[in-house]
Order: sequence, then structure tokens, then C-alpha cells
Amino acid sequence: MKSTKIYLSIFFILIGIGSAFAQDGVDKYVQADRARKAKKYDIALQLYQDAIKLEPTASRYYYDMGLCYRAMGDIDNAIKSFEKAASLKTDYAEAYKTLAVIYEKAKKDYMQAAYYYKKAAEYDTDPKTKLESINRVIAIMNANQKFDSIPALLEQAKKLDPTNGDIMYMEIRNLNKLGQYEAAIEKSKFMLANFAKYKGRNEAGQMATLKPPRDLDRFNYEIGYAYNKQAKFDSSLIFLKKADFGKFKKRVSVLLPRYQYEIALAYFDIFNYDKAQEAINRALAMDSKYKEPQELAIRITGMKASVKGKQQGIKLLEDSVKINKDEKKRADVYCRLCKLQFETFDFEGAALSANECLKFFPERLQVTLWKAIAQYRTGKFNEAAADLQNVTESEDLNADLKARFAFALGIIMKEAAKSPQGDPASQNFFAMENFKIALKSNRYMHAARLEMEGVPGFDKILAEEELQEMGGGAMMEE
Repeated sequence: MKSTKIYLSIFFILIGIGSAFAQDGVDKYVQADRARKAKKYDIALQLYQDAIKLEPTASRYYYDMGLCYRAMGDIDNAIKSFEKAASLKTDYAEAYKTLAVIYEKAKKDYMQAAYYYKKAAEYDTDPKTKLESINRVIAIMNANQKFDSIPALLEQAKKLDPTNGDIMYMEIRNLNKLGQYEAAIEKSKFMLANFAKYKGRNEAGQMATLKPPRDLDRFNYEIGYAYNKQAKFDSSLIFLKKADFGKFKKRVSVLLPRYQYEIALAYFDIFNYDKAQEAINRALAMDSKYKEPQELAIRITGMKASVKGKQQGIKLLEDSVKINKDEKKRADVYCRLCKLQFETFDFEGAALSANECLKFFPERLQVTLWKAIAQYRTGKFNEAAADLQNVTESEDLNADLKARFAFALGIIMKEAAKSPQGDPASQNFFAMENFKIALKSNRYMHAARLEMEGVPGFDKILAEEELQEMGGGAMMEE
């Protein structure tokens, strides 16, 4: 009898143990993980949910279920799963890092990404990955022009890796962004003198000792940039020449007189002489002996000075229109009249003359441009845009003319969006599309880019470009 009681006790204990294991979600979780890795996502998802029902506080189950959702392309549910995992385990650095990458890469919500990178860095015990998270926060803050928040992050980064030349460069770049040019110059010169003591990420993505010239162009550029902003153009040019290759070539070009001259040419082509003159002045401030902008300035001055003489020509052409009975010849006179009226800033008269000219000579694209600019100058944005839109859509237009007309149309659309009757969303969109066409032309690309910077939403494009240039973490391995 006693032995029977013992056997019964053992039996009930074993039942209890079996019941405990039955309530444990580990078995379901292991099956789910295998299914996910085999890309059987629907099966995996059901198994993760079964595991969570058995163990609702298991943060790892939620995290891996998030990986499954992400692999299925269901980003919103992936985020919910990762956030739940982090709420159950508040020091879950891996979950924060994955959330940061999703918000940066998939959602393009950079400030939310920065928040989670900070959380990941706070709890990460691995100095290498902790530094990676801090660097992403720095990159995001830089791209979104939140320069004041970067120095404290740089101090954290330097403590983790004091001989990292990439971090030193980011500090110098930020000093320039903050307008602390002397400090940027001093630190850059220090790095040029002591580069052998520092390391940086090479082209293969590995950390190695800094080597000239590839690893030093960025420091030369920052010195050149700082001197340029201080209007010390001779000193600036010395250092910019040392950085004028590779990925810095484009950046260097923006700080040279030639860049300003090309902007002046673009505005001159669409008859915006005031903006052309402003760019000429900037070019000549950098190089007072620069011949081409001097010659362009003389042309602009001459055109403005000859208004009185052209008004006499206008009177003669107006008389010719009145007495000429041949409609085609009258239309030709109107074409010449339009040009003189345009050049004497009689935009209403120019638009009317252009209409008469184009009735017989619709192929005269220059007159179409005069007409559109004249309408734009008199506030008739929609009419101006319609005329240029028809021309830019023509398949017969060569690339240079298409870029010129697109540049003019982009400016008109941009201004139209600001008018009381404007449709900002639509017109800004079309402005950007036309500026993109102009970007393909060497003659208009700099001015088009400059105009794009004033279109709402372009700051986000700039942020993405900056982040791409500074390097972005790919989606984390599953």
C-alpha cells in the first residue's frame, strides 16, 4: 500500500512537469525560427503567435516575430513587434538598433531613427556597435542641419575611439557648419600634420591608418571651405586645389569663381539680369581678374543703357505695323517689336507682340520664351507656364534648348506656387520636375540646383543625399 502511494505521487509529479513544459513556448519558438529561416513566413508567424500566447512576456519572441513581419514586407507590424520587445526588455539594444534602421531606411523618418539609435547606444555593451549607433545619430543630425546637437555626440564617440580620424573629420565639418571657421582650420591643420596617428575607414570598409592623398583631401577641403566663408579666397584656393579630385571634386567646384559665372550665364539666358549680376559680383569677389564674368557684366550694363535708343526703334516698328497690309510681314515686324519691347522691360507690350508674331511663326521658340517670361513678369503665371509646357514637351527640341526652357518653367512654377491663387503642392512638384530636366545640362545644372533648394520638401532630398554620402547601415542581418 505504501509503495502504491509512492508510485502515485511520482505519477502526479511527472504529470505536473509535463504540464509545465506544455505551457512553455520554447518549442513553438524553435519551430517558428526554423520556419522563418526557411522563408516559410506564414507558418513561422502563426508559430510565433502560439509561442507568445504561452509566454506573453518573452521579449525575444516578439523580436523574432518582427523579423518575420519585416521579411514579409509588413513594416508596420514589424515596428509594433520590435517596440513590444523593447517595452518588455527596456535595455534591448538589438531591438532599438533594428527599429532605428527601419525608421531610417524604410520609413525615412530620420528623427525617429535618431531616437532609436540613441537608445541602442545607451544600452549597447559592445564598443564597436555602440560607436556605429552614435555615428548614425551624428550623420542624421548633420543631414537635418541640427548642428548644435552634434558636439556632445562627438565627445561620446571620441571616448570610444580616440584615434578615429573619421570622427575627427566629422568634428571639423561640424565646426564649419556652426561657423567656427578658425577652430575648423586649426583642427584640420593638426590632422594634416598628425594623420599617421589616426585611422579611418578605407575603400574596402576596413579601419586602417590614414594615408595621403586619399585620406587627406577632406581636411584640405574643410580648410578651403573655412577660408572661403571668411572671404580669404586666395588662401581658400590653395587648399581647395589639394582636394579637387574624387568625391570632393563636386564640392570644390561650388566654391570656385567658375561656379558663380555659370550661374550668372543661366540667369542671363532667361533674362533675369539682376540675379545674373549678383552671381557675377560673387565671381569677381573671388577673382577680380576673371575675364568672362567681367565681359558678361559689360553686356548687361550695355543692354540696360541702350533702352532710350531701342525705344526709338520701337516707335519705327509700331509705325511699320500700322501701314503694312501683308499679314505675314506684319507678323515678322511683331517678332522684332517683341524683342525690343522685352529688352526695354515693356513686358505687357512684348507679350501682345509675341502673340501676333506666333500666329504666323509658331516655330520661333525664342519669341515663345520672351512671351512666357513677359507674362511671368506681369504675374500671369498660368499663361506663362502653359506656353513653356507645350514647348518642353516637344520631341523636336534639342537637349540644350529643352534644359533652358525647363529651367525657366521651373522658376515660373516655383513663383506661381507662392502666389495667392497658387496651387503649392502641384506647382512645386512640377517646378522640381523641370529643374531635374535642367540638371542634365552643364549650362543650367548649378542654377537649377540652387533654385531647387528653395522648393519646399527639398530639405528631405538633401538629408537623404547627405546620409548616403556619409554611409548608411544596411538592414540588419536576420
